[in-house]
Amino acid sequence: MAEIMTLEHPRWLEFQNRVFEACDFREQIPGMPDSLVWTCNHRADKPLARAILEKMGNIDIEATLKYLGDNGIPCDHEIVFIGLKIIKSGSHIEVFGIS
Repeated sequence: MAEIMTLEHPRWLEFQNRVFEACDFREQIPGMPDSLVWTCNHRADKPLARAILEKMGNIDIEATLKYLGDNGIPCDHEIVFIGLKIIKSGSHIEVFGIS
């Protein structure tokens, strides 16, 4: 039976990291974390998340997208911001979950 990707799902951080990469988070001005930009079309159907969930397999995509919407996650890039902090480390950005 397919699972719903929730914040408690064991693969949640993997999912977030894949969305992070798909949204192409980057510093507009290298070395300036405040210049962080990303790509997102702000669509409620979350096309990047949908494609990632399809590739991950065994996920109930429609139920997951409903879960995300019901929990105040309106579009792809907001998935990255839920329960995460973004920190600057060396010459690249790393994403870590917060418990």
